[in-house]
Amino acid sequence: GSARHEGAYVDVVRRAREHVSARQDDPPSIGDLCMALGVSRRWLQLSFNAVLQTSPLAYLRAMRLGGARRMLASGTAGIQVKDAVEAFGFWHLSRFSHDYRRLFGELPSETLRRTHERA
Repeated sequence: GSARHEGAYVDVVRRAREHVSARQDDPPSIGDLCMALGVSRRWLQLSFNAVLQTSPLAYLRAMRLGGARRMLASGTAGIQVKDAVEAFGFWHLSRFSHDYRRLFGELPSETLRRTHERA
């Protein structure tokens, strides 16, 4: 893209990241994010690809995984992996575990076990 587009892309991504980080415990959907920022899905996609070399969907998934990790590491008594899966809108436990391990280098159950060992 041209230099004119680049500044606009950076602005969209910066505003998107601020919006999402203010809602870490309840990350918005792509549709919500577009509405909040006043941009189209296409523009959001172009902006993320240009600035972060990732899709908005992958970015939001990483944010939701981070929220789930914080929940599992919180040490809250009786918390289970499925609680984090449900709280952060993941549908498939196996897919969640796979993505979680790819991002954090351990399974959700390992995060939970380590938290309990420290307690």
